[in-house]
Amino acid sequence: MINKLKPKSEFSRNVLTLMTGTTIAQAIPITISPILTRIYTPEDFGIFALYMAFISIGAAVVTGKYEMAILLPKKNENAKYLVVISIFLTICFSILLYIIYYIFFKEINNILNIEDKFNYFYLVPIGIFLFAFYNILLQWMNRQKEYKLMTKNRFIQASSIALFQLLIGTIKKLSLGLVIADIIGRIIAIVLIFKSVFSQIKIDNFSLKKLIYLIKRYKKFPKWEMPATVLNIASFQMPYIFIPILFTSSIAGFYFLVFRVLMMPIGLIGNAILEVFKNRAIDDFNKYNSCKEIYKKIFLLLLAVGIIPTFILVFFAQEIFAFTFGEAWREAGVYAQILAPFALLRLISAPLSFVFFIREKLELDLLIQFIFLILVLTSLVISYFYSSSSIVLVSSLSISGCIFYIIQIIVSYRLSYVK
Repeated sequence: MINKLKPKSEFSRNVLTLMTGTTIAQAIPITISPILTRIYTPEDFGIFALYMAFISIGAAVVTGKYEMAILLPKKNENAKYLVVISIFLTICFSILLYIIYYIFFKEINNILNIEDKFNYFYLVPIGIFLFAFYNILLQWMNRQKEYKLMTKNRFIQASSIALFQLLIGTIKKLSLGLVIADIIGRIIAIVLIFKSVFSQIKIDNFSLKKLIYLIKRYKKFPKWEMPATVLNIASFQMPYIFIPILFTSSIAGFYFLVFRVLMMPIGLIGNAILEVFKNRAIDDFNKYNSCKEIYKKIFLLLLAVGIIPTFILVFFAQEIFAFTFGEAWREAGVYAQILAPFALLRLISAPLSFVFFIREKLELDLLIQFIFLILVLTSLVISYFYSSSSIVLVSSLSISGCIFYIIQIIVSYRLSYVK
């Protein structure tokens, strides 16, 4: 009976491995969230949200998005060069950011309204480097189909961050405790993963000519995909910047908690499937000039995974949040109810949108991301001029996200096959 329940295909086994590992890894920070909300203030969460916004955007820039091309070359040797290119760019731009901040730190602090006791920005270049470097290594492991190692390392990173967030908050209360713990956890994960893959990515006979050739060969990624990614991340992170201006830091804390506790697990399930979908879709397209069958299979799988949690959020999110985090966090449950359809479409679209990379339709992806940015900006403008209610803001953001992901799903499906 046990043998019958085991996944038969390699694809199903890989999906199960990544889904199980990432779900367990994400269960750790979700489990400690009720404790963290009692250790750290909404303002502390607001600082952490701003820090994550900056490193998310920065990490999308410093690599030139060359790490997204690591899966594409047929030869492993060419993929190694793309790893080197990505790491080199990450190091250079992270150092450059430190130099810029060192020279203009007063002006930057004034623009961002950073107080000395809450000065998190000097940690941003470190966070950007760690965030980008880790993503590069994950792309290489995905190419090598090291799914068990990926799962194990994600668990180590999540548990390390959670542990240090608790320790710092309990032993010595620091406003930057969430940020410092995040950095420590990422360092631990990178050290362990780098020891495992260093021998794999090492290039014995380095060729500058080949390096330059590959930079030119995949120039579409920094030219088109990098701005598209920045637009996408900025669209998600702008609310963390503008909500404190339009309303209060507490509302920003509520909004951040919704994404941390609810949308991140949903996103991680999608990302687990994405890691496997990448290789299978590329193989199918190389063989059959189409990945439509695996596209439809993944669409139905993600819909089945996400539909029940979506209904639970719509009907019971307020009670869940009030019970888990305390009555003071009930308003976050209201936001979760509103954002539930947005989360479902995000779960479905995130893996399937990789078809844009396979077809190298990066200009089209950039256009769609620009539309999303306009939708988010429109939501912020509507909330600013026509209502003082945070519910209107969250509802507008949810509608904007739904429109964006519906467009992305339709277009990516059309790209999944060649007519």
